Amino acid sequence: MAKQKYSAEWKIARVKEYLDGKGSYKKIADMYKMGITTLRGWTAKYLAYGEEAFVSKNLMKGYSADFKLICVKEVIFNNKSIEKVVAQYNISSNSVLNSWIRKYKNNELLEEYSPQQRVYKTAAYRKISIKEAEKIIEYCSSHDYDYKNTAAKFDVSYGQVYRLVKNKK
Repeated sequence: MAKQKYSAEWKIARVKEYLDGKGSYKKIADMYKMGITTLRGWTAKYLAYGEEAFVSKNLMKGYSADFKLICVKEVIFNNKSIEKVVAQYNISSNSVLNSWIRKYKNNELLEEYSPQQRVYKTAAYRKISIKEAEKIIEYCSSHDYDYKNTAAKFDVSYGQVYRLVKNKK
């Protein structure tokens, strides 16, 4: 299903329909053309945190490597469902936890993630001289094409760095 943005009120209403016995997960999900897993996850978060679970405090949440490992181990070794761990630890979505599990199973490093939201916004966009563009391209390519940190270092948008490097290739 295509990813859609639902308001907190709408999510709460769907969860309450389920909890009030107005239908099964499948019936409610089908009625509103949404995923069963999505509704199940919302319900678990609602039961753990109440309506506060749907109040968006920070769109880009950071997670430590240790936190990721704890959550992954809850699923793999303690046999908890992904939905329960997402609700218990207030992770932003099932897909986030699934990506950590996939990395863990592939012996990839679960790295710290600390969002730098400003670099993704157009507010960070500004004019760049040719000399500065060359410096940005050089820095980014010599730092393993880390667009986000390059954007933060030069105070430009992520998109600008990406386009500069892509056009140079």
